[in-house]
Amino acid sequence: MYYCCACGRFSYYFSRSSDEKCESVDTEVGAETSPSGLDAAPKPKRKRLCVYNDAWKSAYPFICSVSQNKSRVYCQLCKREFGVGHSGEGDIKSHITSDSRITAEKDSKQTNLLTKFMSSSRKVALENEVKAAEICMLYHSLNHCHSYCSLDSQ
Repeated sequence: MYYCCACGRFSYYFSRSSDEKCESVDTEVGAETSPSGLDAAPKPKRKRLCVYNDAWKSAYPFICSVSQNKSRVYCQLCKREFGVGHSGEGDIKSHITSDSRITAEKDSKQTNLLTKFMSSSRKVALENEVKAAEICMLYHSLNHCHSYCSLDSQ
């Protein structure tokens, strides 16, 4: 079998000049044929990767999409990037059961957040008022020569 450039099909006869017409066979361009003329198995379809779905954010709040690659997600808890291209949500479920994820989850529960140690703006304002009152009382007691014992009785 020969490929005919004039008609774009496979032919049993080879045409040397473009003026001659060929007797073409009803096969598509790119179809694989065996030497015996029988059709071979068709080419497998190209597999497509799954991409991040925004609906997963409500079910799994710890993941977010990666901007460069839509078939990968980032886990904010264990700070890892992993792919969801092969089985989509199944990849997320398998990540949840992975050892590294379970360890990161335990560590995050044991670790205190820094916000627990930080004061809010209301607490800071109240603490500043208390400090100002204490300084005023100390100044008053020193200015009028009061003893420290007399300050405790008020």
